Amino acid sequence: MLPLEGIRVLDLTRLVPGPYATMILADFGAEVIKIEQPGIGDYAREFEPKMKKESAIFYMFNRNKKSITLDLKKGEDKNKFIELAKTSDVIIEGFRPGVMDRLGLGYDRISEINPRIIWCSISGFGKESPYKHMPGHDINYVGLGGILDLTGYERPAVLGTQLADIGSALWAVIGILLALRERDKTGKGDFIDVSMFDTVISWLGIPLAEYIATGIVPKRRNTWSTGATSCYDVYEVKDGFVTIAGLEEKFWIDIMKAIGREDLIPYQNSREKWVKEEIEKTLKQFTIEEIERLAREKGLCMMPVKDISQVLEDPHVKMRELIWEIEIEEEGKVKTIAPPIKFGNIQPIVKSPPPEMGEHNEEFFK
Repeated sequence: MLPLEGIRVLDLTRLVPGPYATMILADFGAEVIKIEQPGIGDYAREFEPKMKKESAIFYMFNRNKKSITLDLKKGEDKNKFIELAKTSDVIIEGFRPGVMDRLGLGYDRISEINPRIIWCSISGFGKESPYKHMPGHDINYVGLGGILDLTGYERPAVLGTQLADIGSALWAVIGILLALRERDKTGKGDFIDVSMFDTVISWLGIPLAEYIATGIVPKRRNTWSTGATSCYDVYEVKDGFVTIAGLEEKFWIDIMKAIGREDLIPYQNSREKWVKEEIEKTLKQFTIEEIERLAREKGLCMMPVKDISQVLEDPHVKMRELIWEIEIEEEGKVKTIAPPIKFGNIQPIVKSPPPEMGEHNEEFFK
């Protein structure tokens, strides 16, 4: 038996943050009922790249769920939603603040009907903010939150993944689990206000510490954590790139000895261009395979930069079963990311593939 079995979640979210959060809950046993607008559904269904039937992005974040269709602007469908809410534990939505209230289906209304309900709202800026009605996407939040200013070289670089989206999903899950635990003690539900922008701020621990200590505004390439020093950066090798993280003196010495550059040991925290040039000149004599072998044999904080196809073939990824395959009708086997957490006694499983829009209408509306 999985730990969240018996928990019913009504999922009104779309795209990435909410669906990722509810997928985590579903993986560990919750009954997640995905509520989609008739004829439109989750926008992610249409995102490129599409496979034979649906978007690969939709498949990635929607396993183990059920799908029903409701038009929450219509009285009959509002009543169906209320009936479902009476027997649910969690409602999660990703609208801008006030949308559900205007529909007459907000937290205040639903909590009167079901005082045990836990309501999680994921929005760009949260319930109370001078920006609360502004739309946005991941790149907007990481730009406004200082992350992009710390990333790149001459100009800020777009991140390779969605930090605000995934971060807010994780905080939503944490909030829901905490609220469920509190409800066990009090019998009452709660309102959880997750801001995607706030979650970006939560990633700023090290840059903020640097600023507090020095009074100098951290910028890309001007602090150790953004690649300013020789001991913490990306270097080119013969057939790709490697990362070096010799932050502790011992690790730095081990790396320099391993590549035959003991003469550079005194320059661990150097910001001089010539030091990095000398390191890279030496590293260009090595291949990625040679670096990997050297790092394993000698225990070095020096690892290759891999692309997605290489990551899928990584022996660690395979041994830890970090990628699942889901059998989807018309698609065959589709790869998806497994929960990156291991337990002694809990084993999440794929119970069902991502649902077709409205696939479970008959189950709930007979």
